[in-house]
Amino acid sequence: MKYLLFLLPSVLSIKALTQNNKYNPEQTYPVSLLQEDFRVMRSQLEAVHIGLYEYTPQVEFNHFLDSIYNSLDEPVTARSFFRKIAPISSKIGNGHTVIAPSTKSLEYDANFQKVLPMAVRYIRDDLYILRNLSDDVSLMDGSQILQINGVSAKKIKDQLMLNETRDGYNETYPLASLNRFFPQKYGRHFGYPPVFALQIRNPAGQLENIQLKALGAKKILEHRKSRYAVKRLLPLREFRILDAESTAVMAIRTFNMERFNKNAINYKRWLKQCFSIIQEKQIKNLVLDLRGNGGGDDGPGPLLFSYLYDKSFSYYKAVHAITNKIRQPEYYQNKLFWPNLVMPLKLRETPDGYTLKNNPGYGLFTPQKQPFTGNLYVLVDGDCFSACGELAGCMAHYQRGIFIGEEVGGNGY
Repeated sequence: MKYLLFLLPSVLSIKALTQNNKYNPEQTYPVSLLQEDFRVMRSQLEAVHIGLYEYTPQVEFNHFLDSIYNSLDEPVTARSFFRKIAPISSKIGNGHTVIAPSTKSLEYDANFQKVLPMAVRYIRDDLYILRNLSDDVSLMDGSQILQINGVSAKKIKDQLMLNETRDGYNETYPLASLNRFFPQKYGRHFGYPPVFALQIRNPAGQLENIQLKALGAKKILEHRKSRYAVKRLLPLREFRILDAESTAVMAIRTFNMERFNKNAINYKRWLKQCFSIIQEKQIKNLVLDLRGNGGGDDGPGPLLFSYLYDKSFSYYKAVHAITNKIRQPEYYQNKLFWPNLVMPLKLRETPDGYTLKNNPGYGLFTPQKQPFTGNLYVLVDGDCFSACGELAGCMAHYQRGIFIGEEVGGNGY
């Protein structure tokens, strides 16, 4: 079962920001305007979001929203307003629903704010330096950060994870996002201090207290280029036979057909060619690498699975929605003219709302003529999301393959 969400991420923002040509991060907004924007956001969520109470019961969810609304009792900045409403994402439990700062706020932060100059990674509750991008070249990669400005790494993580969108109660997808954008997410929640006081444990196990100057994006990029090799962009798909010739490795890093087409890749033809080689060489083991596959279109998943499973299978039972159009498109960034024109034609009304009439995931799928029946090993991580998560859920449901890595970040099956 799949849900169709009309609400676009980051579409509802403080209206006063959109009315001003120049963004001022210190500007405060009156209580009446903050409350009005909150009411608009809430009413739109309730009107269009079919899974609003899937993971948080309606009574509890409404109490949570009421508590946020009641806290809007004094003028605050846009950033402070965002900090109040950001936890709504994790309460909803749908990774496609994101509470994000306004576009102007994000642009301002990227161009003018100075942040913690390093790339980091949480491993469970411990925070480590992956790349030192600060002015202090003596700070060693691999050092553990115990505290930032007097706050423990675990407490920082616990606070920031409350703001991260996710599917259900999943932890790997929000943590992957936090790791990727930690300096920016830290700044939006805790502020942008000019200096960071760090307590670290270096790779030799010694404790150190250091002061790091915050840096802007341009300087951080300069340090990255001068100290680290340029990261190679991985191809959208790869296939190779290992030396032993009994094992093949197939990596698929997206199910976005537009990206395949822009790179002149015929996904269907490529799959057919790969599995023809697998059949011809009598491959016994297949390693399917889905790490970093954030999803895309609905069709590539069931097509791939038809090469991996030797029985008929189903994929989507139905795609549901609670409305067939946005009734107040003026609150959305792109005004939703085309979705409102097209979606009523694509949806069928039911007693409970609407279902999508046609979808590439509908129906009973039959396996390919000679599907791969050997050993299947699937590499996954928290960045396996959306359509990729659905494929992983299908594979787990039909008990096809051994999963290696983290829990996938996306939908169940």
